[in-house]
Order: sequence, then C-alpha cells, then structure tokens
Amino acid sequence: LAAWLRYLIGLDDQGKPFTPSPDPLLVELQHRLSDIQLGTQDTSHIQEKIVPILSNKEIFGVDLYQAEIGRKIEGMFIKMLAGPNAVRKTLQNYLQEHGGTL
Repeated sequence: LAAWLRYLIGLDDQGKPFTPSPDPLLVELQHRLSDIQLGTQDTSHIQEKIVPILSNKEIFGVDLYQAEIGRKIEGMFIKMLAGPNAVRKTLQNYLQEHGGTL
C-alpha cells in the first residue's frame, strides 16, 4: 500500500511524471497528496495527508490504523519519497529484512 500511495503522486522511481491509470478516486486522492514531492520527509505533514486515506473504511474495508498496519505503511511511504530509486531501495531493504529478493 505504501507503493500505491507513492504511485498516486504520479512520479516514477526516477522522478519523472507519468499518468496513473483511471480510477474513480484518482482525482480526490491525488488532490490530497498533491503537495507531497520526492524528498518530502516532514512526517507530520505526510501523516496529515495520508491518515485520512489509510483510515478510510470505504477504500480498504477497515481502518488500517485500527488493524495496526497504518504506521508501517507510513514508514515505508516516507522511505519511498527519499529521492530517485527510493521505491526500489525500500522494497529491496524490506524484502532482505524478511528473507526475499527483488
């Protein structure tokens, strides 16, 4: 889900813009995330933007914070915003921590 949030900002892993696939909530979600850019590390600002998304039971069926995975997703999303190639690095690190490879 962290990668999905990262996808919604419309920048690939090199920081180049792309157009996400159509989705009924795309405009609303992109608007909410519109001022988050690569390099953004202000956790309180990021939380302000993504908590309403990750806690939305209409999207996920449950509040991901009540399910105790919201903070983990936040942390991964913040790492994926670090700069170019941050998505790949974050996924590689996560997989290595959990015994997988990319």
